[in-house]
Amino acid sequence: MRQSELDSALPWPIKHGAKDVAARAVAHLDRAMAHHGVAVEPPGRRWSIFQGVQSGADAYTARVRRRLTTEVKRRPELYGAKTGEPILELPPGREGQAPWAEQPELLARTPESRAIMYGAIDDRDYTSIVWIGREDVVSDRVVAALERWRPVLATRAEFARNSRRRWFETAWPRDKDELRAPKVIALAVEGLVRAIAANRRALLCASRVCEERRRGSTVRSSG
Repeated sequence: MRQSELDSALPWPIKHGAKDVAARAVAHLDRAMAHHGVAVEPPGRRWSIFQGVQSGADAYTARVRRRLTTEVKRRPELYGAKTGEPILELPPGREGQAPWAEQPELLARTPESRAIMYGAIDDRDYTSIVWIGREDVVSDRVVAALERWRPVLATRAEFARNSRRRWFETAWPRDKDELRAPKVIALAVEGLVRAIAANRRALLCASRVCEERRRGSTVRSSG
């Protein structure tokens, strides 16, 4: 494509050639929406579009450590905390252990990005996000399990500026009723929807996954 033919309002040709799958898919959808009677519509017309759960501290990463003062880092590291250790994003199987098994409603099971395929989800490839909202009742055992991370969790930006929030809550728990309902999950990579799968099992998703739910109706998958 010639430089003179590029249109800033239509950025697809900049990253993708006319024969690439993404460009062909967009062209196909544009043509479909131009014809009445075709079962295609813009997502914003009759769909609720929202992101998934964001903990604000999935793991004790190098990025998280860089934002902490020496004093804040001292306490978790006295407990033996290592870079990369999970904080609020727990590995598979942890949901069956104490204290999480006692309050399973405080975990959001979320598929890994690679587990979302065209029309299907591999539910064996997942993590569990600690999912504590402002109104949730939390046992002392759950609070104790997170205590070693208190200095890290309490200094998240959303909590540092809002003293009414409990330090162990999830940063953005979202609307739990919406997240528990059937939905279509669209995985976007660099602005492109890479895979879409209908979810009837209330599998939840983290921030890297965009979720959509049909307003006033139930999303169903085939098969």
